[in-house]
Amino acid sequence: MSDVVLEIKGRIPSKKNSLRRMKFGKKVVTIASKEYIDWERTAVVLFAALVSGRGLPLPFKRVSVDVAITFPDRRRTDMSNKIEGLMDSLVKAGVIEDDNWTVVPDLRVRALGHDPVRAGARITIKEEE
Repeated sequence: MSDVVLEIKGRIPSKKNSLRRMKFGKKVVTIASKEYIDWERTAVVLFAALVSGRGLPLPFKRVSVDVAITFPDRRRTDMSNKIEGLMDSLVKAGVIEDDNWTVVPDLRVRALGHDPVRAGARITIKEEE
């Protein structure tokens, strides 16, 4: 199988940094922000559309994943928080079975600097035997 390359444009939000706490009576619940939820829905639909019709054996059961992120600005940001949202979106889109270490034993992440025009992420997925 050849590599599957998926691209998503724009700022990749940090899942963890978008959390908010809501109080329902005496119970406090932590949920993602509306902006993050909207971004994740868009990412899931995009990833599902990009892999549909290719005749791929989805979801992949064992893969290596390489993520290259270009940032829209020089704002300091935590790469691991960006990856969490991208990987969760791949799972929800049905591209990979899960994002745990048995499904994704090889995960590589690179920052390609900043460029407001080319901001986004390029995700290369390679099925392993």
